[in-house]
Amino acid sequence: DEHIKNEICHRIDNARREQDLKFDTTSSCSGGCTWYLLLTPRGASKGSAAMHCANRLGFQPDRIMVSGDGENDVPLFQTTRQGLKGTMVGNVCDGLRNWVGKKQRDNVYQASRHHAEGILEGLQHHFWNLVNQGGANNFPNGP
Repeated sequence: DEHIKNEICHRIDNARREQDLKFDTTSSCSGGCTWYLLLTPRGASKGSAAMHCANRLGFQPDRIMVSGDGENDVPLFQTTRQGLKGTMVGNVCDGLRNWVGKKQRDNVYQASRHHAEGILEGLQHHFWNLVNQGGANNFPNGP
């Protein structure tokens, strides 16, 4: 129930502030479950991990696509501000859809298919022309 979720988040936030704990919280409805709470080290997120890997491997931002379905993926979609492509799969949670919708990004695609099929649909949407124009040669370090 919504009251219980809010109470849990409130207590965790209070404990974090009072004890100066170094983690962030995100609650989400993704993955087909009703609700869950994600605790991550402060400053670490799916988005910061994606950017770290991209920089480390030498990939250009416009050659990378992120994909997700829930509020825990908001940090991942924040990378679309830096030029990464994004795909929300068909089973996306309202929270992520609303967050992306407020930003109105042209480089974020809403797939109609769910789960992995939605990711494949997004890859086709974002990169089909690139692949057709030169195949793997258009991707540094491989596709």
